[in-house]
This record gives sequence, C-alpha cells and structure tokens, in this order.
Amino acid sequence: MLNSLLGRSAVCREWGRIGQPGTSHEDWCSTIAEAKATLGQRAAAKVRRGYTGWSHDA
Repeated sequence: MLNSLLGRSAVCREWGRIGQPGTSHEDWCSTIAEAKATLGQRAAAKVRRGYTGWSHDA
C-alpha cells in the first residue's frame, strides 16, 4: 500500500509475464481501513483461484 501527501491510500497491483514489462493499476482509497479492505478482497479472489505462497497482511 502507498500513502499520499493528501492522506489517501492506494493498493497497487502489477501483473504480467516474468521478464517482461507488466501492467499496473492503483486503487485509491480515502482511508487506510478502506485500502486494507480492498487488499483483503483482492487477496481472497487470488486464494479462490488457487494462488498460494504470499500474504496480504499490511
């Protein structure tokens, strides 16, 4: 997660093939709690798809 100078937080995602330039996206949230909730939703979706070996703890 990132925090801006204006008090907003972002959940940053990157995806693509290993060794290639990837695609990135930022989900901006008004509070840290909202950003953590967004991160948890993204993590739950990954787990449902079978991804393992990482943690979403912030």
